[in-house]
Amino acid sequence: PSPAPKAMWRVIAFTYLSRDAAARKADEVNRSHPDFAATVFAPAHKKGWYLVALGGFMTRQDAVRLQQKARTEGLARDVFVHNYVN
Repeated sequence: PSPAPKAMWRVIAFTYLSRDAAARKADEVNRSHPDFAATVFAPAHKKGWYLVALGGFMTRQDAVRLQQKARTEGLARDVFVHNYVN
């Protein structure tokens, strides 16, 4: 039997329909907030959507902490955490 999938959390700050737009936003975030380490993420279950994720994969606790930090620093008010299966 194969091992159970490992749950991995991401902090999502922005959602785009264009990879270029998401990449521009990630670059903008990284210039103003380099500690967030913004990257573009395209989830397999949402084809055509490009998400600007902060900090990469992490535990739920770490994701919630980063979400709160992003909100406190005014990055985006609707920053959310989501559990993706690796």
